[in-house]
Amino acid sequence: SEGVARLGTGLWTMARRPTGQASGNSPVEMAAGSDRVYVAGEESLQVYDARLQPLAIIPLEGGAPRAMVLDSDNQRLYMGGHQGLYVLDTRTNQLSKAPVDRAGFVDLALDASGGRLYALSQHAADWFGAMDVIALDTQDWQEEVLYTTLSGLLQGLIVDGARDRVLVGSTDDHAMIPISLGSGEVAPRLPLGIEVIEVIADERLYVSDSAGWVHVLDRHTYDEQERVYGGRYISLDARNGRLYAGDTRQPVVAVYDASSLDRVGEIAQPGKPRAKSASGEVVIVNRRFYVFDGASGEPVGELEPGIGQPPEECPGCYYTVARDVVIDGQRDLVTTITYTPWPGKSGPQESIDFAPVSGRAY
Repeated sequence: SEGVARLGTGLWTMARRPTGQASGNSPVEMAAGSDRVYVAGEESLQVYDARLQPLAIIPLEGGAPRAMVLDSDNQRLYMGGHQGLYVLDTRTNQLSKAPVDRAGFVDLALDASGGRLYALSQHAADWFGAMDVIALDTQDWQEEVLYTTLSGLLQGLIVDGARDRVLVGSTDDHAMIPISLGSGEVAPRLPLGIEVIEVIADERLYVSDSAGWVHVLDRHTYDEQERVYGGRYISLDARNGRLYAGDTRQPVVAVYDASSLDRVGEIAQPGKPRAKSASGEVVIVNRRFYVFDGASGEPVGELEPGIGQPPEECPGCYYTVARDVVIDGQRDLVTTITYTPWPGKSGPQESIDFAPVSGRAY
């Protein structure tokens, strides 16, 4: 909060330069080139030379950036924040807003050529908690969405040019997500720490971990018999012989033969699967309660229409979202768990049980 400090590489001597008297201009983000240091505060961007002598103060009309990156030629400084993406021409100190119809930037990274800018940003103003990984052409500002998650915190963005991929940190998964720069294909997560997420006890044990692997164990010896990559959440439909695996960071819910573990299908809806064995359907929870036919993968409808969608009269308002569902296969009862942020619109904030056949609620 006091300013910018420079540590000498040999003697660890320190030089300090205040960034302003107003507490509102405390340093938020910094970037350094060969002969310039750029320090962004809440109110302005301040430019220093290598000796930390002030050169310029540039007002930030769009507020403080949350991410900054300087190109390899030290000619363009990119700054992303809540209000959008801004570009500073370092030769003229001219600051302009990039013509990108997007806000809520969290992190930025450039490829080696400086021709493509990769960014983590908010998915949409009316969908809180969702994030996109995008690629922007730095000349014509054409946008390509490489990856979207509707739930889960992403942070940290690194371009791995040697392997033609970008790595994104996934806090909830304790892992990095590799995304192909060319195709946008998501490779299996690289775990930084493993946690058991769900366990299903049947004739065998089905165990999912935080990296998205599903382990099948002998129930008596706990020896691993099989392992497949499907997602953090699993659900077994023993009556129809299907095992579902998926999560909100996977593009689909995978369907496996419960005995052979052969992948027999997939459902084009990311989320948390919950099998309804009585009807042969599966509910996929991802802010909404999507219902699909387990055999064909075709959509059937929703358990509670309207959940997980903002009201038409107020697209930017908080709204009730689906969190989980528990299914009693013997009685064909369903318990839904929802969440309404505060302050939020009026809506269901309690779990309810209902029988789809009779329509009775409990």
